[in-house]
Amino acid sequence: MTQAPVSATKSDRLGYLDFYRGFTVVQMVAAHLLMHSVAPMKGDQTARLFLFSYAELFSAGFLMLAGANVGLIVSRLSRIPGFDTLRFFAYTAFGLYVMGWSYNLLEGSGPFTSVVQAIGVGVLAAYLLYHARVPTWAFAVFGLGFIGAYYLAVAAVIEVDPSVRANFAWHMLAGHGEVTREALDRLYPHKYWFCMFGIVPTCGYVILGAFIERLRGGWLIAFCALCLVLALVSHVMPEMTYNARTHMVLRMDLKFFVQILPLYTGWLLTFRYLYPRRVAGPFARMVEGFGRLSLDFLIFHWIFIGLFTLTTPFLDKGPLDFAAVQWIRTAMVLAALWWTLPRFDAYRKRVSGKPGFLRRSWIILLTAYAVAIVTSAMPVLRPVRIAAGVIAALVFIRAYPAARDEWRRRCTPARST
Repeated sequence: MTQAPVSATKSDRLGYLDFYRGFTVVQMVAAHLLMHSVAPMKGDQTARLFLFSYAELFSAGFLMLAGANVGLIVSRLSRIPGFDTLRFFAYTAFGLYVMGWSYNLLEGSGPFTSVVQAIGVGVLAAYLLYHARVPTWAFAVFGLGFIGAYYLAVAAVIEVDPSVRANFAWHMLAGHGEVTREALDRLYPHKYWFCMFGIVPTCGYVILGAFIERLRGGWLIAFCALCLVLALVSHVMPEMTYNARTHMVLRMDLKFFVQILPLYTGWLLTFRYLYPRRVAGPFARMVEGFGRLSLDFLIFHWIFIGLFTLTTPFLDKGPLDFAAVQWIRTAMVLAALWWTLPRFDAYRKRVSGKPGFLRRSWIILLTAYAVAIVTSAMPVLRPVRIAAGVIAALVFIRAYPAARDEWRRRCTPARST
């Protein structure tokens, strides 16, 4: 099994990956709105089924798409003579880890790793496999190894030393800021759990995404056949109940892993071969735009969810049922994102070239971090902490593209500039 050449055109390849990424983040809006609704926490089984089964599968797909994009980045950077690609990916991982903490402040993860930081480390891990020039099958081995070892390690550690639940390093590498004793004790039906946004499982999913993207020809057909078998097997596995999850932490069991591979692969191939040949129009362009600006989407969707959640008491008291209320709120958030993202992107391009832009951004970001840390233990200053988190997150997405350009310049030899 060898690495497949990049045969698709530049725009076509970016188009289907961005469309798929946009497709996943639209599902994410619906899921996060459910998390902030009253009804799912009062026994709405339909909402729980969507949130803890269907929506989480697309969340894992978002991680795998990060891995699928690594090969595209490597292919582009390899065309620059003498470019230090390893150094560039190291810069990116470090930048996402430090600047990505602003996302944690915004959505409540606290000092622990969350999705932005975990993806940064996962992308670096996937690139290291490209850098080592390992064969395609080795990507599958490493991806499954991260996830499989994680399953076994978590089960063994919890059995041997339950006090690990309170260990900071454990949360940083494997768990999540929201993992609590109550959450662990509620796990059912078995103990082989993990949180998707810990660094270790995220590396596994990102690497698996890179593996699937590299498959071509007969190997791709064989993998699709395997996915079909897994999809059939998942139907006879025990159902994933609400008690197997917790509502603010993405925690998966074995059935989830069996389901995600065929679902992700099916959608990936669908968009690869149909987009843009059959998927077109204003809606498709909107979804592709969401995918292209997915980092901005992650930040702004939390801001808009926080704002539109204020309408929950009024909508819940009205004549509409729960499903109608959710459709209305989802449409409101997506409309706000559709209007805001391109305008924010245009504004960012205007200001990012000004002298001292990055230095000022880092000063504001670190100051916001300091304010959030100082006020975190003061309930009376909670509005100040929330404001600091919002400011830090907006500074992050405002400055990150310029930071990547700066890292790219540092990694490019003078003769190639």
